[in-house]
Amino acid sequence: APAAAPAAAPAVDAKTLEELHGPLGEWYAASDLRARHGAYPETAEALAAWPAFGEATERFLAATVEPPAPRRKRSRFGKRDATTTENAAPASLETKRLARAQREALAASQLTVVAPDAARQL
Repeated sequence: APAAAPAAAPAVDAKTLEELHGPLGEWYAASDLRARHGAYPETAEALAAWPAFGEATERFLAATVEPPAPRRKRSRFGKRDATTTENAAPASLETKRLARAQREALAASQLTVVAPDAARQL
């Protein structure tokens, strides 16, 4: 039975090969792939026919391309952005009253009462 041919790399245009050849070569020289796949192709045309092109390109892009920025949350209040507080939905009067009561309770619990004798020592 004939040996299975390696999977063909996707077709890449000449301009992309030219742009990729230098940076990929620099990265490849420092990678662990060199021991497995040997010398890097000297020209962009040879790069397209190189059996390790697909694997090397995938690993190069994974190592050098930043992941996309996280998606912004959509607000349930229309077109507002839920990731910022300045666009938050207006609070109801009841919510404001509850928040004020919680702040006042917290402030009261954090008050320190100093005995008159201890105050003189300060």
